[in-house]
Amino acid sequence: MKKLLLVALATAFGSSVFANLYSGPGGGIPDSTPAGANFLINVPDAIGAVSFIRLNGLTHTWIGDLVVTVTNASGNSIQLFQRVGSTTSTGLGDSSNLGGDYRFIDGGANLWAAAAAGDTSFVIPGGDYQASSRDALFAYLPVSISGLNNSVAGNWTLNISDNAGGDTGAFNSWDIEAAPVPEPATMAALGMGALALLRRRKKA
Repeated sequence: MKKLLLVALATAFGSSVFANLYSGPGGGIPDSTPAGANFLINVPDAIGAVSFIRLNGLTHTWIGDLVVTVTNASGNSIQLFQRVGSTTSTGLGDSSNLGGDYRFIDGGANLWAAAAAGDTSFVIPGGDYQASSRDALFAYLPVSISGLNNSVAGNWTLNISDNAGGDTGAFNSWDIEAAPVPEPATMAALGMGALALLRRRKKA
């Protein structure tokens, strides 16, 4: 029975349940500017669940300078990372560098541990990382990207702020992969499909 209902779900929703990729331009990261710079993606769909956020071609010396925050169109925010390696309120953070594509996804690697693997000449490898912030004791705190789920259509904002002088960077673009909320007509089709399967099962 469960298998039949799953088939009905896939058939009725079709491609509408598959995650879409939404992309926006990047730019330079202003040095020593706590207010940061905002980068927008207009997401024309209401969103159910977010799969990942990706920063493409991100380069910056001294990752510990940066705070990176994403806010969805409903006004809910999460940090992708915050002053990595800084264990005090005024600490400078880790001196490792960024240079690659960084995808933030639940279950990804620990960015703090990756940064701690090198020194000022080390470039953190691109790849999949867990979004993170700092806890009350300024230690690594994993953050779920599900905090961006269930958003209305509209502009999503990426804010990148550099909180110390002397290091600069930029990125090429950024992406959001997320599943749009199905339209009412799709939901109705799902219900009819499931009902038809139940009736067929009863007749059998």
